Amino acid sequence: NGIKLRAGTGFGAADYLIGDYWVWSKVIRNLNDIGYDPNFFKMKPYDWRLPFHNLENRDGYFTSLKSDIENFKKLSKRKTIMISHSMGSLVAYYFLLWVERPVKYGGGGGGPKWVNDNIESLVNIGGPMLGVSKALTSLISGEMRDTAELSTVSSYIKESLISKEELLTLFRSMFSLASMLPKGGNKLWGNETHTPDEPEFVYVNKKSRYGPIINFGELEVDNIEDMDNIEDMESFESMSEGSNEPITISNLDVCKDTDEELIDENEILQSIHEPLLSDNTKKEIMKKEKYTLDDAMNLLHTLAPNYMNFVDEHYSYGLSREFSKNDKYYREHKYWSNPLESQLPNAPDMKIYCLYGVGKLTERSYYYQENSKSCTALPFVINTNATLRDIHLVNGVQNSDGDGTVNLISNGFMCVNGWKDKVYNPSGIEIITKEYKDQPGSVLDIRGGVKTADHVDIMGNEDLLLDILNIVSGNEKNVK
Repeated sequence: NGIKLRAGTGFGAADYLIGDYWVWSKVIRNLNDIGYDPNFFKMKPYDWRLPFHNLENRDGYFTSLKSDIENFKKLSKRKTIMISHSMGSLVAYYFLLWVERPVKYGGGGGGPKWVNDNIESLVNIGGPMLGVSKALTSLISGEMRDTAELSTVSSYIKESLISKEELLTLFRSMFSLASMLPKGGNKLWGNETHTPDEPEFVYVNKKSRYGPIINFGELEVDNIEDMDNIEDMESFESMSEGSNEPITISNLDVCKDTDEELIDENEILQSIHEPLLSDNTKKEIMKKEKYTLDDAMNLLHTLAPNYMNFVDEHYSYGLSREFSKNDKYYREHKYWSNPLESQLPNAPDMKIYCLYGVGKLTERSYYYQENSKSCTALPFVINTNATLRDIHLVNGVQNSDGDGTVNLISNGFMCVNGWKDKVYNPSGIEIITKEYKDQPGSVLDIRGGVKTADHVDIMGNEDLLLDILNIVSGNEKNVK
């Protein structure tokens, strides 16, 4: 209809979200206080609806960012410090690889020395470098913990305002959301017997609760022992991928029902041209009760093949330990946002700071059930009756450690393990990791207080703000 929507510009695009709900404002204010002004300090908002490659194709986003950084150096004679938060850390990582790549591969043409010559450090705050579990369920059923834990009354109100079908349509229209699907497959996220980030108390009959990220069937509740023993995060080299083969749906059936009421009911999701699965197909899918990440990604391709075909052109979620100059990982942009299928830039003088919260329950795996409606565009929904609080399973959502949004394995694995490996960090970029333990403030403070580790509210954490000021003022040795 000739209507165009573009990302906001400048500090006003991200200082506050709505009213007094701050996001970047406390960081901006503190940087202003030590002398940073708009001549040497910029906010670079991006359109979070687009896959990263299209940010450049449509808006020239990365070309503009490259130009800003080069101009900063001309004016100040200093390299740039990049500060990113949440999905912005994936955008920043993509940029560092894009800018080195030749133009013929769709890159910025900066060459192998550009990052080392222009970037002093990347400050990654709560970056979901290996994705988040909730991205998967958002694209399967338009749900996550925030919707599953609503009371009956609240759920009714929510459904009257925006239904699961409408949420699912919204999420599947945001192709940037796919950048946060979990990366690394079973080898990183676990299988039916073991995961690298799992406390022993959630094991039942020697079976893992985190490894199967999507579960159907009855909840096992016997032989639970609270071991209170959180194992150290393991190297993926020691992890077994397991023997689970990705599920294959044979003879996929779609609905052919022409009932007017049914058509009206599914009109929202039919508008994005995904199949409506028959009851027989739903039952076949549910025969396999436990879906590891590899299985779940396969399932998502079954439920939303058209969406995922587009996604597969822009993102990849695998793991490689073999790289060579001009191989597919170097040439093809879909690998540039996955730290497990790419290498850090050639920048031995650069530093990467990984700053993130821990100690908050964060959704990790889910219990699903068949939607009671026949031939629906929403075949499966979270089973909100599945609750076992001893293992942090509430309303069909199994929780683990993290910052309330991003799982610990995603926030921390590359920082404490992956990027310490020459395979992924060939030039030896120094990686500094700091975790902020959640210390909730007064119950009256809805933002969690000055010691919170919450994914968004950590942007007001006094220790984090002090660390940022130390980094940008040349006192980075104080960041411990």
